[in-house]
Amino acid sequence: MRTISDFNSGWRFVRADGAYAAPGVDTTSWEAVTLPHTWNREDGQMAVQYYRGKCWYRKTFPCPDLQPGQRAVLKFEAVEHIAEVFCNGQRLVAHEGGYAAFYADLTDALVPGENLVAVSADNDAPNVYPQNADFTFFGGIYRPVTLLVLEPVHFALDKAGSDGVFVTPGEGGGVRVDAFVTGGQVVCRLTDALGETLAEGTAAPDETGHAVLHLRIDTPHLWQGVKKPYLYTAELTLADGGKTQDRLAVRFGFRTFHVDVDRGFFLNGVSTPLRGVCRHQDRVGMGTAITEKEHAEDMALICEMGANTIRLAHYQHAQPFYDLCDETGMVVWAEIPFISQFIFTKEAHDNTVVQLTELIAQNYNHASICFWSVGNELSNGGESEPLWENVKELHELAKRLDPSRLTTIANSTAKPDSPLCHTTDVFCYNEYYGWYMGQAEDTGPWMDKMHAALPETPFGVSEYGAEAVMKWHSETPQKRDYTEEYQAIVHEVSMKAISERPYLWGTFLWNMFDFAAANRDEGGAQGFNNKGLVTNDRKTKKEAFYLYKAYLSADPFVHLCGRRFVNRDRAAIDVKVYSNQPAVTLSVNGGERRTLAGDKVFVFHDVPLRMGANTLVATSGPLMDVITLNRVAEPDESYILPQPKVVLNQDVVNWFANMVPKKTELEFPAGYLNVKMEIGQLLAIPEAAAAVKELIFQPLSLGAAAAGGGFSAEAVSNMKTVPLEVMYEFIKTKLPDTALLLLNERLNQIPLQ
Repeated sequence: MRTISDFNSGWRFVRADGAYAAPGVDTTSWEAVTLPHTWNREDGQMAVQYYRGKCWYRKTFPCPDLQPGQRAVLKFEAVEHIAEVFCNGQRLVAHEGGYAAFYADLTDALVPGENLVAVSADNDAPNVYPQNADFTFFGGIYRPVTLLVLEPVHFALDKAGSDGVFVTPGEGGGVRVDAFVTGGQVVCRLTDALGETLAEGTAAPDETGHAVLHLRIDTPHLWQGVKKPYLYTAELTLADGGKTQDRLAVRFGFRTFHVDVDRGFFLNGVSTPLRGVCRHQDRVGMGTAITEKEHAEDMALICEMGANTIRLAHYQHAQPFYDLCDETGMVVWAEIPFISQFIFTKEAHDNTVVQLTELIAQNYNHASICFWSVGNELSNGGESEPLWENVKELHELAKRLDPSRLTTIANSTAKPDSPLCHTTDVFCYNEYYGWYMGQAEDTGPWMDKMHAALPETPFGVSEYGAEAVMKWHSETPQKRDYTEEYQAIVHEVSMKAISERPYLWGTFLWNMFDFAAANRDEGGAQGFNNKGLVTNDRKTKKEAFYLYKAYLSADPFVHLCGRRFVNRDRAAIDVKVYSNQPAVTLSVNGGERRTLAGDKVFVFHDVPLRMGANTLVATSGPLMDVITLNRVAEPDESYILPQPKVVLNQDVVNWFANMVPKKTELEFPAGYLNVKMEIGQLLAIPEAAAAVKELIFQPLSLGAAAAGGGFSAEAVSNMKTVPLEVMYEFIKTKLPDTALLLLNERLNQIPLQ
């Protein structure tokens, strides 16, 4: 039988690269660590150029007591971005992709006595996604590692990091089980939530090791989302020679779903509007090296708020969290980190295929997953034929690997006529009215415009929101003040618009939790994106959290807003209450009482405050919430974000603005380079040559091939006397449509030499 052992203690770590794979390296100066571990636990959350590069881990261990034919295999749940695994100096495996599981077979490299495992991890690897995104790429072995000892006959480990078992429940109670094995006979027993056997079958594998079983459960309970997430278990054993060799258990659920272009998402034939959140996985002081305890805390907060769906952005999350989604009934959007910046190389293209294959194979059995996402904001750096072809290929791959689920994509700058809006089964947009553009009130009209422009494709909203840094507050909140009050207003307007539009198949606010984004330094908070409804340490729920609880949760409550905005200099203020009750009563200092009937948001105008402490009590039947506010003589300046040279109510600059041309026309300032210059002149200047290589040659090398021929990068580099602008006319169909503008902007920063 297989045995599974913890392999997380006793590691040594060094934040440097070197010849560290072989035995004999002195590691006494290395840091002692226990997995999970990330080397960016601090600098990845500090608005600095956090460390990205190759680092090493080493661990010694006694040789497992293997019987003849047994295998000793390490399972890595994830290593960011690229991992190489060595045993006693012998290279076992390299894995490219920082969020999926993979195996390393130690068996043939083991020696009697003490053995050494060395692992390099590199979070700055070219051609592996993500490359450029608004979150920290935490380097390290940041998820657990286990040691498996397997019998000669076992479930296969060569199915894209999965366990080699795929359970497909069908309508009417039919269940297909595909098991990939190294021999023996597969026995499968289906059990209900109480462990009672409902069906059983046996199958022998074919010559490729593939065994198929068809079983049936009469009148099965359905997986009904958050209402009743009923799960069954497929218990599989692998027998050989009358002896059990291996055993696995897989949970699954029966459910059907579809999306209607005008009526939204249906689960088991019932209209079920998907209203929920996006989630990043890191924690303050921990980075991504979190445990099952932190995953459970996250899920508890999401459930408390009342969401019924989660977009697990922007990569494969840890298996314990998918398990929690199954158990709580969350409908899941799962995606790969094909994000923001398209890379024009074959290696990067192949990496998207590998990461999607692993995502689907490793998560196929989760009842919660209904959508595979093939990308996010891919048009930010411009669109091109190779990009469109890559997205189309991923959609087709997902449909081949798993025709039972739908594909989706999150767009931002793509226009409605872009192939990015017409390739996947359904699609969504990331839009931030009231923050990066326009006003929050523009949200509803924009949704209607998009729905009208794409009448045949189901449309949803994959991101929306605004930032709130907890120390800033205002009686008159405005865009760009980063106050908790302004964030709440944006969500009030957005959620009202969403609730009035049943055609939105899914909406996913950005974000459930503040998360690390080391490139950010804004709003007086460094190293974080602060659009979360809960702070990164999970200790404080922002006001907007309770707005969503009022819309989404059936648990009765009242919540008085303003508890962190304590010092008020006005004689009378507006007081806001969020509640899912039909009426709320407010009393002040035990005296004045007012009752308002309403819907989710209750605003009591001109509530008087006396100098000093004031006690405010909100009630609805037996429900109560209390806060204390202090009236002071002068405004408390500590609540106001210093805004030198910034005008409030202006659009906030998005993080990817440098990827989008600032100008719509070419400019040619005197004394600086531009695209009218000859190729040879530009290539002779190192800074210009680097820009031409990045924006023209590198995309062209794949773009020309994908388009069926054309200039190669080598051919272009030989056109020394041709102005770059002229050459561009011949190759522009093979490049992003922003390439020339972006290049000219870059060249305009370089003085003539």
